[in-house]
Amino acid sequence: MLNKKSLNLIIKIVGIVGIFSIGIVIGFFILNDTQTNNNYGNNNDPISDNDLLFLAPPITSSFLDEEAGITIYFDAGQSLDLGVAKNEFKTIEEETADYVIGSLGLPNLPETEDVHCLVHKDGWIVCFYLKQEPTSKIVDWNFYSGGILSKTKLYEGLEIIANAYPSVLITNPSYYHYNYQNANKLMIVIDESPTSASDSFNLFLPTEFTFYEKSWNLNGGSTKIGKFSGELNQGITHIISLDYTGYSDYNYILRVDGTEIDRVYRDSQSQGRVAVVLVYYQP
Repeated sequence: MLNKKSLNLIIKIVGIVGIFSIGIVIGFFILNDTQTNNNYGNNNDPISDNDLLFLAPPITSSFLDEEAGITIYFDAGQSLDLGVAKNEFKTIEEETADYVIGSLGLPNLPETEDVHCLVHKDGWIVCFYLKQEPTSKIVDWNFYSGGILSKTKLYEGLEIIANAYPSVLITNPSYYHYNYQNANKLMIVIDESPTSASDSFNLFLPTEFTFYEKSWNLNGGSTKIGKFSGELNQGITHIISLDYTGYSDYNYILRVDGTEIDRVYRDSQSQGRVAVVLVYYQP
């Protein structure tokens, strides 16, 4: 369960109807994954950890240093046949005697959401998005239900590769962001509107923290992602609103303090949802 005191130290969120009913504050907590026949090991997605810390992978790769952004990885604890991983990749992006990097398609998602993955012969499996992509891309709305985000797209990538090796279990996975090597924390705040209605919450970012990236993921059936550019300042209470227009085009509009950030078209089966994703340093 989320530690409210810990949350208040990180970010103050005030909603008209409260943080647990307006939407979801995912300060690193999820339900246990109930799927079977997968190599989860003893760990679920570490986004569930209230004290999640970014840890740099103990492997070297010029590709990761130059191309990677938000990353998740783990050590399989055994040597890996790179040919097995290559069979899972849609494309091969780089191959050496020690590792192979390729792209992985994710179930029920378009090619634009493909995850990049490095598999090292010594046992390291690293999944990542590219450095120019917003961190909010990791949110997979297919795994958001009942107020819970059960896994990120990057963790799904780990599962695909782990499942290709019968003896590999996902154990002690860690997140890291190559763009922001001084960052030590990640937070995801999700708000879901009532059906065919608008909703909002107030967001305050403490001045004692350093925020490296503030990004968003807006969904109403279709999805858009992006980075905030100056709209979320520290020491100021902002109103984050998810507005349902009610027009024939069924738009859901994301606004900060009344200023439109972007909009998505709503299909007849979807509610509006927005995730605000923060990458920061907490002293």
